[in-house]
Amino acid sequence: MCYLQPFALSRFSARAAFIASLIALSAHSFALYAQAAGPVQTSIALRMVGHELLLSTGDSTSRVMPVVQEEPQRYRLSFAAPFAFEPGRLAAVVEASAQKAGLTGPYLVEVAVCGEQEAVYGFKVGQSEASDIIPCQDRLLPEDCYALLFTFPETGYSTAAVKGASTAGNFAKALLPLALALMGWLYWRGRPIKGLFGFRTSGGVRSKSETSARSSLTAGTAAAEPNLGNFHFDPEQLLLAFNGQRTELTGKEAALLQVLHASPNQTLERDVLLQAVWGDEGGYVGRTLDVFISRLRKKLSADPEVKIVNIRGVGYRLQAPAVPPTGFPGSAPD
Repeated sequence: MCYLQPFALSRFSARAAFIASLIALSAHSFALYAQAAGPVQTSIALRMVGHELLLSTGDSTSRVMPVVQEEPQRYRLSFAAPFAFEPGRLAAVVEASAQKAGLTGPYLVEVAVCGEQEAVYGFKVGQSEASDIIPCQDRLLPEDCYALLFTFPETGYSTAAVKGASTAGNFAKALLPLALALMGWLYWRGRPIKGLFGFRTSGGVRSKSETSARSSLTAGTAAAEPNLGNFHFDPEQLLLAFNGQRTELTGKEAALLQVLHASPNQTLERDVLLQAVWGDEGGYVGRTLDVFISRLRKKLSADPEVKIVNIRGVGYRLQAPAVPPTGFPGSAPD
């Protein structure tokens, strides 16, 4: 119905601005998550590797110690209890459990005795096949306190979760300028925005052609035939003209006047007016309607034939000589 158009634009702008804000905030959050996900997700994956390694030695009670990030790409995995291991078996368990935890190659694994820097065994994962880098016979290494050192390439972390976070972060970085562009476009258009943060903006920079076109439209409004007493009411341009003088209306003022104008000389109940103008967007209190009626009365005061009459306990009625061809649903003839 035609009377919905003025405030539909305002509601659309508010929703679009709200969506743009959510996109910007989500993009920022995803970018932060992608930055922080690498070390955290890698540590979680390595603890799972340590748990599987202890289980393979028959130890289901000892603790896996917190993973220590010694360098940006180097992590130390330690254990609370000593254990013995066969190198080939350890390599197979580590590679399988790492892949299960989402840790993909390439990376280097070194096994060192606690408190010592020299590795007693090491291998690479992620090549065509795992390869020993320290000669070691196929013999069981004695029970001792061991630590596993994982070194990842400089290109970044390799967990599947981190790759997902990185992808999300890249996507978020692409969304952020789009969100900012949408918000800038809304400001440029200069549409009324009300209800999102409790205030209305109607500014925005306009091009010369747009300014000229708007001037032509408003001039045409001022010269148009009266359609509301001696006023010409243009809900599209949010303007009210009287004897060549133009008065600007807010989106809600234009919407309210259009609803009243659709049913002149008929009483419209308060609930009907509130629902038609504000709908489900909320943001109004009991006296909101009265405040807007008061504003309209001041802007219509130049023509004594046009009045908005309060029907106590019921609603409001627009008294005007001009009667449009259609009424407004929910009106009550007097």
